[in-house]
Amino acid sequence: MKTISETQKQFTAKLLTVSGSSKANVNGNMFYNATIQFANANAELVVRQAIIYAGNFAHGMEIGNDYLTVASKTDNGVIINVSHLTNAESASAEDFGF
Repeated sequence: MKTISETQKQFTAKLLTVSGSSKANVNGNMFYNATIQFANANAELVVRQAIIYAGNFAHGMEIGNDYLTVASKTDNGVIINVSHLTNAESASAEDFGF
């Protein structure tokens, strides 16, 4: 897990399920409920609930793939947001023989 801020962690999670319909949050943003699997801070595999914003889901996310995910600590608990992005590494000079 990578620390983004005092209240956020970034990690990769496997997408297990996505609900068939979207909902609107308090700001009117559409999202889907999802279930993900990831290694927690104790290196134990856990299954947890998460959300995927409709804009991310529209990119064609697939069950079983690993996606970049952010856990945010709030006053009401932890919200886990799954992105459509994978956790691919940046290109290096060695990739191109520079």
